[in-house]
Amino acid sequence: MSPTIGWLGRWRVFAHERFPLRENALVVLANVGAHVLAARALTTHGYVTLGGRDTLLFVAALAIFFRLRVFDEIKDCTTDRHAHPDRPLARGLISLTEAKVAAFSCLAFEGACSAVLGQAAFAAWSLVAGYSLLMYREFFIGWWLRPRLTTYAVMHTLVACWIATWTFCAATGRAFADMPASYAQLVFAN
Repeated sequence: MSPTIGWLGRWRVFAHERFPLRENALVVLANVGAHVLAARALTTHGYVTLGGRDTLLFVAALAIFFRLRVFDEIKDCTTDRHAHPDRPLARGLISLTEAKVAAFSCLAFEGACSAVLGQAAFAAWSLVAGYSLLMYREFFIGWWLRPRLTTYAVMHTLVACWIATWTFCAATGRAFADMPASYAQLVFAN
């Protein structure tokens, strides 16, 4: 850990290098915004808008994607020390313990936001959280998955489907079992 840069400064460097906020916020906003509008268009009959609750949904989604990035950095730290020694965790800018605290703090924040967004949103977020924790542990078969890059990538990409499901529930207040088939197609398109 760098003694010359404070906590916030170290995380700014991390974000700049591994999770550029402007670019990631735009991608998350476009993704979440499209899913919110689609979910509402398919479940209501009338004019569809984005509102104040959607700001909370967006902030929670940004936290989810940031946590996924931090989880990835933690998982890859050992190999990055040799393959990518310039990365923040590998070079010691952020300690593994600090990264874990940040990731699990994001997890708690996401859960709190989802609870505010409603019971359906919290239930769907629980699926996002559970799946992402399995990803973090590499489904307990990392030794088998890592050499199989396509399988590894597909298994990790499926979290986008869970996030789209969570977005539906948070945007509509409906349980994921009440998702229209047309929105389910969008979920799988992720």
